[in-house]
Amino acid sequence: MDDSSVLEELIGPLRAEFHARRTTALVRTDAITQALERYMYEVELEVARQLAGTHSLRQLRERPDLRRAAQDLLNTVLLLPELTENLTPTLTPPAVAPAPPKPPAVAPAPTKPSTAAPGPSIAQQPTEAPKSPWPAITRALARAQLVIVGGAPHLDRLRLLPPDVLKAVEWVDTRQKGTHAIGNLERRVREHRISALLLLEGLVQHKHTDPLVSAARSASVPCVYAGKGGMLAISNALKEIEKVLSAAK
Repeated sequence: MDDSSVLEELIGPLRAEFHARRTTALVRTDAITQALERYMYEVELEVARQLAGTHSLRQLRERPDLRRAAQDLLNTVLLLPELTENLTPTLTPPAVAPAPPKPPAVAPAPTKPSTAAPGPSIAQQPTEAPKSPWPAITRALARAQLVIVGGAPHLDRLRLLPPDVLKAVEWVDTRQKGTHAIGNLERRVREHRISALLLLEGLVQHKHTDPLVSAARSASVPCVYAGKGGMLAISNALKEIEKVLSAAK
């Protein structure tokens, strides 16, 4: 055994542990990156709306919501463990005036007992939580994001997903981000930081989809096509992803 083999035997486990810890930490930055990209998109919408008003052009259908995007970004940053551990309040709560004394209680008038048989109270009635139509996707998105690639983000086409699940969906617009975003996404797929890929092959070039398909295949990450991103196509693609994830558990 030569020196290089001995060193690799010593360093190999450390390298594996480093990458595992790094991957866990980078999951937090993915959420911040997604929130920042949404905020940047809203900024671009607002700028386009102002230009359209200045030059008497037709306004875009989609209206910007900068306040919500900024609040989502702030909330995501505040979820970092460095900010949530050992926090102390920095604002003094306002003084609260004492509540006025309550008037003396008055005994209710007696009522005649009902002869009808008592039915089960609301508290006694059995309740059953509605089952999610996307259990496998919901479980997967608790671990990593589902990423849609191609075209402008249209999250309204995903309204069939529950709101808490929708927050973990990232939409990459290759018209604006291009090769750099694809390279970063390919690396995240290979590092298992993506739960599934949904490709709009009608709106993105093969030079973008080919490396992603290859990475997804090598990392066993579900990769499904959805045409040009119509609501029906996306719905069918999500059903396919749900089927693949369910079979893999």
